Amino acid sequence: MSKVNLLKNYLGWTKAPIVKLESGFRYYLKVFDYEIKRFLCWRLDLAIRYAPVCRIIKRYGYSGSSILEIGSGSVGLTSSLRKKVIGIDLNFDGIKLGYLQGCKASAEKLPFPSRSFDFVISMDMLEHIAPENREEVLYEILRCSRRYAVIGIPCSISSERADYLINKVYLKRTGREYSGFTEHMKNGLPNHKEITDMIINVLMRLNRSYRIKIENNFNLKTWYYYWYFHISRNQIIMLLKNKMLLPFYPIIKYLNFGNWIYAKKHKNTHVDY
Repeated sequence: MSKVNLLKNYLGWTKAPIVKLESGFRYYLKVFDYEIKRFLCWRLDLAIRYAPVCRIIKRYGYSGSSILEIGSGSVGLTSSLRKKVIGIDLNFDGIKLGYLQGCKASAEKLPFPSRSFDFVISMDMLEHIAPENREEVLYEILRCSRRYAVIGIPCSISSERADYLINKVYLKRTGREYSGFTEHMKNGLPNHKEITDMIINVLMRLNRSYRIKIENNFNLKTWYYYWYFHISRNQIIMLLKNKMLLPFYPIIKYLNFGNWIYAKKHKNTHVDY
């Protein structure tokens, strides 16, 4: 077996993500193993993206809470939270941390009963859905939520402009467009009012009460300069550049400003977006 295949095998690149912790001494070996992989997959954008989500989970019921993440990929929230997470996606290629239990399914039809999870998380996923299908995805997210739902999404013309500029740099340096940004531009980013109206419609259909609050996440200038710094044709170089930013994360996190929305618990329902 080649060195590359040995590395991929260790990282779980070709295996399905699954939570499997042993007891006793084996437990600590597993955790140590997961932490090595966590370091390898650490990225500044993921760390900033999930920082407020972790804050909300820890504030409103960290211990014993069940968590579902829509559009998790192979890592998702578990890159920042050492806790079992059920992840929904169509593809789980990439490093496997072990805390994520993957389930291949469409966000438009989640294979879970209503009110199945204390927290349902969706970060930077909804903008990849065609506009005509977004309300149904929101319906599924809120239907499966028992207590809280957290939905982070880039909004406004300013975000579209940032995507355009980043994609332009990516194309110049790599010779190809970045698929994530081209999907943003193809589907169009929603604005706050559109998302608010859709969520209110869904909650009325579900007969749930709610409160809405706006919080900060990723500042567009920080977002742009992060991508400008680490974009490279060579994936290894991109990985190393991300690791170079690790010591500066607390400072960047402190200075970061931006917009995202979430709704606070009211009676039996909580919606974050």
